[in-house]
Amino acid sequence: MRLFKILESRKNFYAIALLTFLVFLFYFPMFQDLKTSVPGMDWYRPYAFVSFFRLAILQYHQFPLRTPHFAGGYPLIGHPYDVSLNPLSIIALIFGAIEGTKIAFFLVFLISTLSVFYLTRYILQYNLLGALFSSLTFAFSSWGACQYLQSNYEKLMVYFLPPTLVFFI
Repeated sequence: MRLFKILESRKNFYAIALLTFLVFLFYFPMFQDLKTSVPGMDWYRPYAFVSFFRLAILQYHQFPLRTPHFAGGYPLIGHPYDVSLNPLSIIALIFGAIEGTKIAFFLVFLISTLSVFYLTRYILQYNLLGALFSSLTFAFSSWGACQYLQSNYEKLMVYFLPPTLVFFI
C-alpha cells in the first residue's frame, strides 16, 4: 500500500513538471525579448499605468492614488489598468514595467493551470490522464494568449477563477 502511494505521488509530481514545462513552452514567445513591448499601440496605455505605479513607489515614495502624468491629473484607483492593488504588482516593482508585466502574465497562466490540475485531480477525483487533459485544455486555450496580444490586461484576471474555486472548496 505504501509503495502505491509513493508511485502515485511520483506520477503526480511528473504530471505537474510536465504541465509547467508545456505551459512555459506555450508562452515562451512572450519571453524571447523580455525588455521589448508587444508590437502594437494597444500596450502603451497599460505599460504607462504600471510604469507610473513603479515610479510613484520607488521615486516618490508614496502609494499612487492619482497621476499627474495623464491628462493633467488622473485618478488611478479604480481604473481597470491600475495595478496598485494587484498582488502581482510586486513583480513589476522588482523587474520593471514591461518585464514585470510579462512575468506576471506567465505566473497567472501557470498558477491557473496548476490549480485546474489540483481541482480536477484532488477535489473532483479525476484520474491522472483526465486531470492532465483538463489542465492542458485550459492552458492551451487561446483566449488568454489573445487577451494578452490585444492588451486586455484586466480581462486576464479571469484566469484566477480556478484558484479561487479551489480556495473556497
